[in-house]
This record gives sequence, structure tokens and C-alpha cells, in this order.
Amino acid sequence: MTFPVWFQRIESATVAVLAVVAFVQLGFAWWWLLVVFLVWDVSMLGYLASPRLGGITYNVGHSYVGPAALLVLAWVVPGDARWPLFVAVTWAFHIAVDRLLGTDSSSRTASPTPTSARSGRSPEPVIKPAGAAQIVSNTMVA
Repeated sequence: MTFPVWFQRIESATVAVLAVVAFVQLGFAWWWLLVVFLVWDVSMLGYLASPRLGGITYNVGHSYVGPAALLVLAWVVPGDARWPLFVAVTWAFHIAVDRLLGTDSSSRTASPTPTSARSGRSPEPVIKPAGAAQIVSNTMVA
């Protein structure tokens, strides 16, 4: 089920506001959120290697799984665990703002598409053994 865009924007705005409130309540200066904001886009460096690797690294870097894991780590590790809290909240803030502004990969297309389609490249033709149908230049021939 796909939620309407307006719902996703409200959800992202809520997460961003909660991240700012949590960050300040944890005793961090709010401006760190702005200073560290673009650090999380290092996940796009995968695109330098290939569109496929770039799609994977970007999606991993822009998933709430990482920040959630760090929050759990901060909760279960005894002692002062301020660094995972700092990283988790700045990371979640970045993801929320990206999604709020519509700059994340999920807002670029209405349905999941192969990485090659998102990168603008045409997919590689699939060649089947002789006697079977072949796809050449994205058209079916017998």
C-alpha cells in the first residue's frame, strides 16, 4: 500500500521536529544538525563505482534502520553512550528532511524501478539461448 505524498511529507516533518527536540533535550547544540547534515550524503559515493552500487549505498544510508540500531545500542550499552545518540539523531534528521523536501530516491518514482531506470540508462538486453525468444533492443523477436 502506498501512502499519499502529503501523508509522507507530514510524517517526515514530524520526525524532523522530533529529532530537533530530542537533540536539544539530550544537551546537544541545535546547530550541529546543520553542520553534520550533508555528511550523510556520503552514501551517494557508491554511484561513482556503478549505478547499482550507488542505489544500494544510497538506500542503506537513507533508511531509518541505521539510526534505530544506534538508538538501541545507546540504550543497551552501559555507561555514557552519547556518541550513538548524536549520530542516530543527526542521521534520522537528515533522512526526514530529505524525504520532506522530496529529494530522496523513493519520491522520484511512483513505483519501485530498477536502478538502471532511475539512473537514466537503458537496461541491458537479455539474450536467451538459440531457439528461445530473445529480447533485442527491448522488443520481442522469435
